Amino acid sequence: GFLSENVRFARRCREEGIIFIGPEPEVMEQLGDKIAAKMNAIAAGLPVIQDSQVPLDTVEIAMQEAQRIGFPLMIKAASGG
Repeated sequence: GFLSENVRFARRCREEGIIFIGPEPEVMEQLGDKIAAKMNAIAAGLPVIQDSQVPLDTVEIAMQEAQRIGFPLMIKAASGG
């Protein structure tokens, strides 16, 4: 559920001496955010897919980035659903 992915909940369990079954809060912070996870993968020398270099604030910017990256293309929010 949602609490299993909640860094604050995992940290609070640790503070209260409750065993949290899941990753350590520090790991959740590094991998729970798409951008941070990708930066960690790059730092570890892992191959990653191309991504946008600028915020996709307009359709025009999104189309320019799509042309630069190439097709097929997947668009996914960095945060949220």
